[in-house]
Amino acid sequence: MKARFARKRVWMTALLASAAAWMAVAQSPGGGGAPFRSNAQTRLLFPYVINQAGFDTEFAISNTTMDPLGTTAVSGTCTFTFYGNGAGSPFTTPSIAAGSIYKVNLSAIASGMGGYAFATCNFPLAHANYTVLASSTNIHSAMSALVVPSTRTNSFAEQLLH
Repeated sequence: MKARFARKRVWMTALLASAAAWMAVAQSPGGGGAPFRSNAQTRLLFPYVINQAGFDTEFAISNTTMDPLGTTAVSGTCTFTFYGNGAGSPFTTPSIAAGSIYKVNLSAIASGMGGYAFATCNFPLAHANYTVLASSTNIHSAMSALVVPSTRTNSFAEQLLH
């Protein structure tokens, strides 16, 4: 009988220890099982951008490292790289402060371009929206950029991150 209670006590102690460890990770600023690194990069994918035939794309990148959750506030730049017709040279933004948003139109950084773009931000927790605008009709379409993993392969399907 004592052995049975001892086994239950050991099992319960292990269960509580693993729950405490999980809670410590879940409540850490990085959350989600990975330690938070203030020098981490965020890679954003804009699947369709255009500055042709009366259309333009407006980007808005948010640096969300300022929040009420105890996250370390970090500022940094983002570098856009373009792919497709008329893809221009990479463009690096000025430093984007924690808690602020940087906005720019494609016509100002890669005029005449149509395709897709990546932005690599030198701070964690970057998020972005972008809007394709039709200048003649004031019709627009707003979308969120995809946060992609730091490495990509063809061997697994992509998923949205944080």
